[in-house]
Amino acid sequence: MKNSVVKIMVLGTGLCLLAMPVLGFKEEDLEKLRRTNECIRCDLSGADLRSAKLSRANLRSSNLSGANLRGAALNEVNLSLANLSEAELVGSNLRRSNLHKANLSASDLSAADLSAADFREVDLTGANLRGSDSRATDFWKANFKEANIRRADMREANLFGTDFNLADIRGANLNYADLENANLTGADMREARMLDARFCNTKMPNQEMNHSGC
Repeated sequence: MKNSVVKIMVLGTGLCLLAMPVLGFKEEDLEKLRRTNECIRCDLSGADLRSAKLSRANLRSSNLSGANLRGAALNEVNLSLANLSEAELVGSNLRRSNLHKANLSASDLSAADLSAADFREVDLTGANLRGSDSRATDFWKANFKEANIRRADMREANLFGTDFNLADIRGANLNYADLENANLTGADMREARMLDARFCNTKMPNQEMNHSGC
């Protein structure tokens, strides 16, 4: 009987531990960022950084997956090679930031300011960019597969070689954007504005090739 009680207590303790939330980030990394505005290859996954003032911070190659960065000031930040998958960046300011080769899959960038930022080769698969400001942003060879880009402002953006397969681009502003070598297969582009956008070797939603701007 005594052994049975002990076993039940041990089992109950184990279940409680499994139910407890796991904080992915390292406290020392978060403290280092707050103290120096720099944290390269740090683990900040799941960290609460809402409205954080991180302008010009260096977070190269850091793990910020699932982090809450809603309304954060991230202008001119170095986030190249960083993992921001499933991060919440609603209304954040990423103006002129470096996110070269970052992972932003399934992230929420709605209403964020991404203007003039470096998003080359960024993974935005399934990301939400609805209503974001991406004017003059460099998205060279970025992956927008199944992303929500409704009503985003992408005027003068570099969209060379991008993949918009099955993306929702309804009502987006693509005026003067460069869509050379882009893949728009299956994308929903109803009401999208494309005044003087450049099409060259571009695969359109109906899979036809557009060479009009070559």
